[in-house]
Amino acid sequence: MASVRQRPDGSYRARYRDLSGKEHAKHFRLKQDAQKWLDRETAKLETGSWVAPKTAKTTIAQWCEPWLEAYASRKQSTVRMAEVHIAKIKAEFGPRRLDSIRPSEIKSWMAKLKPKGCT
Repeated sequence: MASVRQRPDGSYRARYRDLSGKEHAKHFRLKQDAQKWLDRETAKLETGSWVAPKTAKTTIAQWCEPWLEAYASRKQSTVRMAEVHIAKIKAEFGPRRLDSIRPSEIKSWMAKLKPKGCT
C-alpha cells in the first residue's frame, strides 16, 4: 500500500511498503513532489529494480566483498571461480552504486561475455 498524506505542519508524507513489508517514507513540501517520488519508488518495485534505500548507496565493489567472504565456505575451486567472476563484475560495475545499475545494463553486459556462436 502506498499513500501521500498531508501532515499537521503542512508538509506531505509519502510512504510505501517494500516486498518484505517494511515501510519507507519521505517528507515533501509539495504534494506533487511527494507523489512523483512515490510513483518512482513503486515503479522500481514493480520492475524489479528497487534497492533498499540504506543499501542503495553501497557500490558494487563494496557489496562484492562481504558476498565473497560468505561464499568462502564452499569448495576451494568453486571459490576461485567466484573470485574470477567477481573480478569481472568489479571491472565493469565496481564504483557504481547498486541503485544506479539497470537490469538492461546487466543483460547487455552478460550478452557481451558469451562466447561467439553460443546462444
